[in-house]
Amino acid sequence: MKNHGRALRAVAVAVAAGLAAALAAGIADAGAAQGAVRQAGATTTAAAPVPVLDWKACDGGFQCATARVPLDYRHPGGAKVSIVVVRHLATDPARRLGSLFINGGGPAEQIEGLVGFYPSLPAVMRERFDIVFFDPRGFGFSTAARCFPDAAAEQAFLSGLPLFPVGARQDAAWVRTWGRFDARCGKANGSLLDHDTSADVARDMDLLRAAVGDPVLNYVGVSYGTGLGAVYANLYPSRVGRMVLDASLDPVAWTTPDANLPFTLRLGQDEANAAGLTAFLNLCGQATTAACAFSAGTPAATRAKWSTLLRRLTAHPVTAGSPPQTFTYADAFAVADLGDVSAWQQGAVQLQQLWAASAATPAAPAASRPRRPPHPSTPAPSRHGPWCAPTARTRGT
Repeated sequence: MKNHGRALRAVAVAVAAGLAAALAAGIADAGAAQGAVRQAGATTTAAAPVPVLDWKACDGGFQCATARVPLDYRHPGGAKVSIVVVRHLATDPARRLGSLFINGGGPAEQIEGLVGFYPSLPAVMRERFDIVFFDPRGFGFSTAARCFPDAAAEQAFLSGLPLFPVGARQDAAWVRTWGRFDARCGKANGSLLDHDTSADVARDMDLLRAAVGDPVLNYVGVSYGTGLGAVYANLYPSRVGRMVLDASLDPVAWTTPDANLPFTLRLGQDEANAAGLTAFLNLCGQATTAACAFSAGTPAATRAKWSTLLRRLTAHPVTAGSPPQTFTYADAFAVADLGDVSAWQQGAVQLQQLWAASAATPAAPAASRPRRPPHPSTPAPSRHGPWCAPTARTRGT
């Protein structure tokens, strides 16, 4: 759910495959449909006043503004948080249909990725809609969860963790470290994390919809963005305009707590990843080494080769790459981005490099692979803190 770049690519793929036409469909009756729901899009949402957006030019062609919205929608006159919102006006204003909100998944910051991704959106979207996106509460340029004074401090705190735990000892260390992380974030951001749910973000989005002057919400959501769209549609069914949800998550699994399973397992991501890995190895085994460097000639032989590589890496990490880096059992699973088929060929090349290195005598340890890139802002909003909050809940706030 966190691969934001992959989700952004999915936005373009989805709409280019025909969903843009769905967004533009029914143009002739758009005015009538909007008029029918204009009362529902009045100037208040859950008794919260609609923020006034003071748009400023930013990022070469975009406009930026900051909305002040309630921290707790049960007390709309109380404390406020800031939501930074960015838009690009429709390039064909004479044929403009309204605004189109986009969320590329996560939950995560949106602005930096979508500003750069804007030119990849289909021309019809950019011509007919003001493209609008915002960093959700808890992330990025909006009021963000800050668990450490800067990104380097967070990186140092988490630097001892593997990519994922292997074995009882690493499991215990993993639980201890993230337990300390949760306690630290909760102490520093308690009031924000208590009101950082998907329902809160949906309510924020409804205020932003009203603030840009739209009677209904037109929306494209990918990955987690589909869950946010579903929450919005359930909270405000009469305010839904045209909504595209691609790579949909299961909203029941996402929002139903289970004391024994994190949401990734409730959504079946473990089984999906295993199926993706098997498909990668089978296709690689059907290809020549010129097309897939890790191929062992047949699917069965390639799967066996993978298993052997894992056994070798379990016995000892290897050093590979330039500059040299240490790769462990866990690192092998991150070499090929299984969610991006276009990256499989390069991933196979890197796996073959690990295979060759694992067959040699173990080298002296090199630098460990960096686990998490630092956030560009300082002090750094935590990329992990909001994930420790009940962001999946749709009720209670």
